Amino acid sequence: MTSPRSRGPSGLTARKVEAMTEVDLETIFPALEAQAAQLNEASDHANRVLGAIEKRLVDLNIGLEIWYPEPLDRAVSEGDLGPNETSSRVVQVLGFARVDGKWSLAVKPIRLVSGFFQGDMNCPFQNEYAAGPQTPLLKSSRGLRIAALSAMPAFLVQLKKHVGSTIHDLNVATSKLQMERTT
Repeated sequence: MTSPRSRGPSGLTARKVEAMTEVDLETIFPALEAQAAQLNEASDHANRVLGAIEKRLVDLNIGLEIWYPEPLDRAVSEGDLGPNETSSRVVQVLGFARVDGKWSLAVKPIRLVSGFFQGDMNCPFQNEYAAGPQTPLLKSSRGLRIAALSAMPAFLVQLKKHVGSTIHDLNVATSKLQMERTT
């Protein structure tokens, strides 16, 4: 047996490594059961909050699709970062859109491809591509729903700004049509 002072993986003593891998099944599962019950209760509450937000947005009859630009998750990039290489990753973004014929909070996967234009290290780029179908938020994974709940205040502020700018654009467009009609 290794002495308690000998160093093993990550600089931990052998005795500490052994202790970290031992699990008492008689105590861990009851503890996990209690935590799982708490997690499920908190998740149910979060779903009710998200459902209430979605219902209010739908009831407002805004009818505008909008996607929050910040990813809900951090994906691992694939590829290289050399000047003549590209890397890509798929992230999920939060939005409000018509999915399966009805308006809802939603998530959609976006593939982000980054690199340097023609190898010029002073000319970085990032392109976005659809990477799959939109999914109603309340039907997405627990992890995405939790992340969406955290992003919701900023998303709602962005939605408010988007609605305001759309109102302005509509007023400008209709006033131009009215002026052209009278001249």
